[in-house]
Amino acid sequence: MSASGGREREDAIAGVLQGAERRIALIEACLPLNALAERERVVAGWRAGQELVPRWLLPRRAELTDVRAALAAVATAPPEDVFGQLYAARAAELELEAALVEARGTPLFRALCARRYAIGAVELREQLDRARRWIAETEHVAGHSEGPLASSSVLAQALQDRARELGLEARVVERPELASVAAVGEGVVFVGAGEHLLAAVQVPRVVCHEIEGHLAPRAAALGEDRVLFRVGSTGAGEDEEGRALLLEERGGFLDPETLVGATRRRELALRHEVAHAARAGADFVELMRLLLRHGEPVERAYRTCERALRGGGLGRELAYLPAYERVRRAFAEAPSLENWMRRGRVSLDAARALEALERT
Repeated sequence: MSASGGREREDAIAGVLQGAERRIALIEACLPLNALAERERVVAGWRAGQELVPRWLLPRRAELTDVRAALAAVATAPPEDVFGQLYAARAAELELEAALVEARGTPLFRALCARRYAIGAVELREQLDRARRWIAETEHVAGHSEGPLASSSVLAQALQDRARELGLEARVVERPELASVAAVGEGVVFVGAGEHLLAAVQVPRVVCHEIEGHLAPRAAALGEDRVLFRVGSTGAGEDEEGRALLLEERGGFLDPETLVGATRRRELALRHEVAHAARAGADFVELMRLLLRHGEPVERAYRTCERALRGGGLGRELAYLPAYERVRRAFAEAPSLENWMRRGRVSLDAARALEALERT
């Protein structure tokens, strides 16, 4: 096949993958329509001593039969080169995400989540041990005030300012229904709304995580010749989270000797513990009780449960600490891998494959 023919084929594959990702929108599909109302109702109940359970209403399930068929065709087509292999693997990953969207709210959902965010037994045990160690080591900050609180508008302005400093174009949009403080999409940064969204001292950390960790690689991908950097490779989402946490570490935001660092470690560790329990079958009340025993305020405990139980038990947070350790070790052994991840939505495995290809 000619070079132009190969590029046309690649562009067609990219179109399938990008279109599929937008249609699937896994995280968006798991965001309840009544998230804000249920958060207010249930939090008020728990504060009053009532163990209420949220009645989340998920968006109508999308019909994704055609999307899954198109992805299956890409995933099973004989790859012509390394890029073909990477596109095929990404198509298979997206097909699994489509299956997840269709299975939301059913018993099948958690089983599929365990496949999508698979973690080896040894790695799972190591990171659960780490999480529990961090929880024990940060007991002194449980319920401790971090000082003045910042509003969503303050965080939004800080995110916008940093994006501009780096020459990145992105809209910053408030979304009160978010379980997280902030999230990055295609050319947009979403911010959870509220007058007391987070501690003011945590604003620089969130900016580092979202702008340098997530927005910058997506912006860089737009200037790349190969569309892989835009459509992403298998595992890129998890490894990107791992690198974002490593950037936090480099910025001093995970330093256990500081209140900011100890608080962040505790947050990550408790999320991991809750996601692990949710995958094992724990329900909302069990998870809330777990967090309250650890001294978490009711609303923060609720938001942690809300994240872990998205769609019926997404538990994506279970991948954060393993990815952080995986990325940290990989960069220590081969620093050049980070250059690939800076360029777009590239996982460690894809970065290794691209680096090997470049050397041939």
